[in-house]
Amino acid sequence: MARTSKEYLDLIQMQLGDFNWTAVSITCADLVEELFTSEISFEVDDFYALMKALRKKRRFAIMVHLGDALSVTSRINFSIRNLYGQALIEQGYFTSAISVLERLETDIVSSESGITSAEYPETQGILGRAYKQLYIRTAYSQTETAIGFLKKGIMYYLNVYRSEPSKRTWHGINAVALLSMAKRHRIDLSELGNETDLATEILVCLDEKRQAEKADAWDFATAAECCVELGDFTEALKWLAGYASQDDCDAFELASTLRQFEEIWELKMSELSGQLLLPILRAELLKRSGGQFEMDPDDIRKELAVAQQVKGQYEDIVEDGTALKLEKVFGRDSFKTYKWYMEGAARCLAVARIGLDNSLGAGTGFLVRGSDIHASLGEELLLLTNSHVISTDLMEKAISPHEAVVIFEVLDSKAEFSLKEVVWSSPSTALDCALVRFSDADQLKLRELTSEVKWYPLSQALPLGNDQKVYIIGHPQGGTLQLSFQDNQLLDTEDPKIHYRTPTDNGSSGSPIFTRTWDLLGLHHAGSDEMKCLNSKGGTYPANEGIWICAIILAIGSALDTPGV
Repeated sequence: MARTSKEYLDLIQMQLGDFNWTAVSITCADLVEELFTSEISFEVDDFYALMKALRKKRRFAIMVHLGDALSVTSRINFSIRNLYGQALIEQGYFTSAISVLERLETDIVSSESGITSAEYPETQGILGRAYKQLYIRTAYSQTETAIGFLKKGIMYYLNVYRSEPSKRTWHGINAVALLSMAKRHRIDLSELGNETDLATEILVCLDEKRQAEKADAWDFATAAECCVELGDFTEALKWLAGYASQDDCDAFELASTLRQFEEIWELKMSELSGQLLLPILRAELLKRSGGQFEMDPDDIRKELAVAQQVKGQYEDIVEDGTALKLEKVFGRDSFKTYKWYMEGAARCLAVARIGLDNSLGAGTGFLVRGSDIHASLGEELLLLTNSHVISTDLMEKAISPHEAVVIFEVLDSKAEFSLKEVVWSSPSTALDCALVRFSDADQLKLRELTSEVKWYPLSQALPLGNDQKVYIIGHPQGGTLQLSFQDNQLLDTEDPKIHYRTPTDNGSSGSPIFTRTWDLLGLHHAGSDEMKCLNSKGGTYPANEGIWICAIILAIGSALDTPGV
């Protein structure tokens, strides 16, 4: 029996809440099929709510397929068409997005409500976004075509802002950001407006809203951008802390704000503005369910260098003569989140990319201190990874320890380390684990490099409860170090296995798994869309699988304590 639009909405919202992306994809594919082949009972408002729910969880590819089906089958309104255009932009389909939005613009103007429609400024703003992203896509080029994209984006934003300055501050700040970017790149667009004057005007309006307790999350983010334009980074930080505390601030909003600060304002960790604002945005994004981002090793190194200056809650960061008491500026909750995030960033120091050369990795591994594994190993530093990544067993089709090149990108991206021998291993059909010894010379070098590294505590118990998360740090596809923070929901545990829904990719094999308090929980080794459920529950589900660190330590201890092994 066919579902109604409300039944689809309820089911997909539940699946989104569980971060079950596979189920969401299947259910949305079923919905699209029904839209084309049957007379589904529907309410357009249900489809609008569904598109918004998908956007909130950043399921843009699904939004594009659903938006296309709704358009073709005439189950759509102006609001859905705007969301469809936005999803096309997010997927990089700029020409299609502009075509959809320009047609929508014409239809709105021709409608009964005309330009007074609530959707008209939204359409204008999204068109501005399309041209903004087109300019970014040109890598800040100064060709006539690229500058044309930039000018169009600014004009769309400015036209909406000037129609209702007190209500359209979001459009206004985008015009400010683009005008400021044009000036940094020596593109003269001064005839369009003065970015500093606009920022001052918008900030006055938003401060009045804040004092009247009428400011929403976007208002706080917009005010922070105004402060960046005005060069007041301490005040920007305060607004961002307020932004993160808003109930309507979710992963979608935070990811958009982070992208704005990185792409448009071009904040960098080499400058005070980036050192203050980027870490708190990333930290708050990590707190949100579905939050994710990719980190460049150089940025992590710079973040950790700044964090070293904040050794206590009340110590100062001093930069160019400016002293900032971070807890006072952030607020207590945001500062706690910042410290938690920095603890996670520090975990990256001991994570390694493993490959046959220094250009591309085949897997991930991480350092462990010998005494944490077995007393007989003392203070020796060893590499823990999967046996299907490093092995002397030809059946594993892995890299031989003598062929492997190990690089710790955050610790020292230029140093290459070689391996000596496998101390202990368990086949990929069992614990899928290899404990590997470094060469004597590299052991000494590693001890020097890690003299300041804080070794992670081991999780002594498998986590329980329905609201648990795990975090993975690894090298997906053998590339740049990434913190995998999206959809990180713990599903189930059964010694020695841990099941979780954290998206990982080839090259993540051998990554460390951490608890929400950054204790080492286990070793990631596999994933499947049809993973067998644990605890005799029967059936399958999409999941990744890791091996509990305590089970690994127990197996190593048993082997090393056995004479002749």
